[in-house]
Amino acid sequence: MTVRTIAQIIEEMRNFQIARYPPLSSNSPTSILMMLNESVANQVRKLEVALEREINNLNIYTAEGEALEKLVINWLPEGRLPGSHAEGTVTFFTDGPASTDIEIPAHTRVAAVSKAGTLYFETTEDVVLQAGSTQAAVTAKAVSTGSAYNVAARTITYIPTPIPGIVGVTNYFAFAGGEDEETDDELRARYIYTIKTAGKATPSLISQNLEALSGITQTLCYTVGPGDLQIICDAPDTMGNDLSNLIEQNIAAGIIGCGCIAGQIINGSAEPELADTWGGYLWIRPQKVMATEEIITGTCLDQSNNIVNFSATIPAGTAPGSAVKATLDSNVYVKSIETISYSGSRSYDLLIGLGTYPYLWLKPKEIEVDIQITIRKEPAFESGLEWKIEQSVSNFIASLKIGDDLEFSDMVKAVFQNTLPPYQVFEGIDEIVTCYAVGKGQTIGSFGNVLEINPDEKIILSSISVESIS
Repeated sequence: MTVRTIAQIIEEMRNFQIARYPPLSSNSPTSILMMLNESVANQVRKLEVALEREINNLNIYTAEGEALEKLVINWLPEGRLPGSHAEGTVTFFTDGPASTDIEIPAHTRVAAVSKAGTLYFETTEDVVLQAGSTQAAVTAKAVSTGSAYNVAARTITYIPTPIPGIVGVTNYFAFAGGEDEETDDELRARYIYTIKTAGKATPSLISQNLEALSGITQTLCYTVGPGDLQIICDAPDTMGNDLSNLIEQNIAAGIIGCGCIAGQIINGSAEPELADTWGGYLWIRPQKVMATEEIITGTCLDQSNNIVNFSATIPAGTAPGSAVKATLDSNVYVKSIETISYSGSRSYDLLIGLGTYPYLWLKPKEIEVDIQITIRKEPAFESGLEWKIEQSVSNFIASLKIGDDLEFSDMVKAVFQNTLPPYQVFEGIDEIVTCYAVGKGQTIGSFGNVLEINPDEKIILSSISVESIS
């Protein structure tokens, strides 16, 4: 709503009054009518301001303070995050070896003094500076929350209440861990994020939680069939079981991290080479309850394109949705199924993935691209132009995420304008003579060209050359 000014309300009242009684013409501010109008207008404005405030307090995007906290309590029962106290170590010292023990009790206050103000800290435990010693260290904590208390080394130098025998204090290392109380904007953003990612097994929630684990740079999740979720993580393969454990904590009942469905057996008919992947272990999943034991054998390709034999025995009673890990001739990752030997009439999925079933994940397949750029420079150009263009384009390629296509127009943009700070336009490029990228058996070299990437692939830079001609 729009809150009117007192002058606007008075003007509307005067127009209404004159419309009802045209002879009324006095506008003197000291007239009885104008004073009454002003008094009424003042009260009306107060009501409009209060009404606007209450309307805003009912909207998650405009509410503030306690009103915002009341709106988010249903999804964020912990409310506004209060911030945290900075912690560190302070050292008390004397001007020479102490003649007797000096007791420094817990909650002794020390401070960092600057032009911006005084920041107080308290020791968290008792400490004794032993006779014959010159210093004693003890942990300390900021008296209030906030990032301002993450003070640098050697800034805590003041003892408000002198301690007999102690001549000074300092912190040899910076304090850390202090965080400010959550602002309205931060609380609002956390609430919106929470309701968008509510519930287990949602791709966005799984991606966020996996990316919070150290070593993972990006995650992409998408559904590939009823109950099957393909999870692609740009992470070291050595994190296999750790990632499976985290997936288990976030995935809903009945949902399976299936890895890559690399082959199938449909009613006894084998279908190998359905898909390939970066690599992983091979798992055999029956689609119906196993009445009798069955054996499946075949061959795979490992990451070096060597043929590897596999075999799997599926015991009687194996339930649909469960899987048996295949035995390989050698301890390698396989990336595709070449052949399947099976004499029965049942149906199976052949899955490839890292980690442990039913929480398999995949590394993205790396699509290498080679880039060649030739420019013609103007008479005046900035120093190191070719090197700067190379770094800009390399950074652009590195910024592409899993499943991102490479568009020629974006690559050209990285030639003209630096993708690294301070993001300035390069000076001295007269013309791009040639600019093309080769990858995945394709070449893109003109506007409108796109190197299309599958959801489980990621572009990486194999080589780049930037040259100039006169």
